[in-house]
Amino acid sequence: MMARSSVWLVLLCLAAGCKKDPVPEPVPPTRVRPCGPPQLVKALPIAPDDAPRQVADLKGAFLFAAAAPNTVGKLWRSDGTEQGTTLVKSIFANDSYSCQPPKPSWPCAPRPTLGYMTVMDGTLFFLAVNAQGEGSELWRSDGTPEGTVAVKDVVPPASGSRVLNLIQAGKTLFFVSEQANQAPRLWRSDGTPDGTWPLDAVSPSRETSSSQHPLAVIGETLFFAADGGSGYELWKSDGTVEGTVLVKDLAPGIASSSPGELTDVNGVLFFVAQSGTLGPELWRSDGTSEGTVLVRGGIPDTNRFLPPVHLTSMGGKLFFSAHEESAGSELWRSNGTPEGTSLLKDIFPGPTGSGPVPAGPLNSGPYNLTASEDRLFFSARDEGSGLELWRSDGTPEGTFRLTDVQPAQRDSFIYQLTLVGQSAFFSAAKPNKSITPWMSDGTPEGTVSYDELTNPSHTGTAGTRFYFAASQEGVGEGLWSIPLCAE
Repeated sequence: MMARSSVWLVLLCLAAGCKKDPVPEPVPPTRVRPCGPPQLVKALPIAPDDAPRQVADLKGAFLFAAAAPNTVGKLWRSDGTEQGTTLVKSIFANDSYSCQPPKPSWPCAPRPTLGYMTVMDGTLFFLAVNAQGEGSELWRSDGTPEGTVAVKDVVPPASGSRVLNLIQAGKTLFFVSEQANQAPRLWRSDGTPDGTWPLDAVSPSRETSSSQHPLAVIGETLFFAADGGSGYELWKSDGTVEGTVLVKDLAPGIASSSPGELTDVNGVLFFVAQSGTLGPELWRSDGTSEGTVLVRGGIPDTNRFLPPVHLTSMGGKLFFSAHEESAGSELWRSNGTPEGTSLLKDIFPGPTGSGPVPAGPLNSGPYNLTASEDRLFFSARDEGSGLELWRSDGTPEGTFRLTDVQPAQRDSFIYQLTLVGQSAFFSAAKPNKSITPWMSDGTPEGTVSYDELTNPSHTGTAGTRFYFAASQEGVGEGLWSIPLCAE
């Protein structure tokens, strides 16, 4: 009876000419919430690092990279207890590190790092980058010392060489290698040495003013920007040479449309690219040439230095920061149609913009966009405050400021914004105090600070606990956790 009713509803809708948004409805995930104060797991030096994704949930265990001062990163694991927080393996042959610039005025030599932790089929994969002595490698781990091994040496030891952007698509891993004086290479791996090799038909591009390469996964397909001989355009790959193909040449010839900000919104790819006389604009794609279309032109208006940025999916819609002359750079939303793409709220009224720079052409609008199922957290400024934490449910009236940590329009330096179920963990600086960790349930009264802790990092969820590194007077650096309960 239920199935027959559904069929009749579909037929009636088709007969009435119902329109369907390009983005399908989302499937709600299981909800959890923080349900206790921070607890010290183990006093442990965990030096902050520049490598992305240095934590992972491996079958309920928290795996993370940690390093004491003047040492390199090592792989650790924790079950949430002091006894169960142990070293898995030292990845690099030489554990020591010191800043040894080639010349006194030059920056330090790059510190060997572990990062881009990704779990596939119950196995942790990560990239070990050592540009100075040992080369850069893809590793795998089952959480034990004997089960933590290098998969393949990807690039040889050389100054400036590295691997980055490890991402999973189905049962295939993709990542990018860089070597001095060579074009970047896209690699694929099934987690074995023989199944790890480069897809040399294309050369991945790099995000503007970023060390990252634009990659996104929808289903089991990787989307990326690359040059296959016709400039940097949108490509896709299933991990095979024959399945690595150009989606669409948006800027015909050798010109580049330079796709960036690649974002999955429930199976639809949104991205920013430029074509012909258009500056960087918002596009969407279903993975076919004919299904790759301009969503809406003219968002950046007369200011082409400020394309749509910080693309983020929430509740089946796209949210991002964009610029228009009358409102400056503010928060926008889109359902993938021209008429469904509009300014959500002018947070700082007038043409000023609500981003990091108080006013002017460099104000890029709200940033740190981080979304749960139905809550968007971000940083922005308004007329009465500096940069603070905000939240939105996707409506103008449901978009409001959560904190005023720094009075008198000073910035509270929101960073480390991480989802914990429907809540948000973040760091902020109180007046005349160090950076402290905070937690917010999305309400002003439910936004609290943990004043006894400072300098949080290495945030992530594993099993029924949320973990982070922080310092406490009398303890020093350590691993902390917060229990999670079902909502």
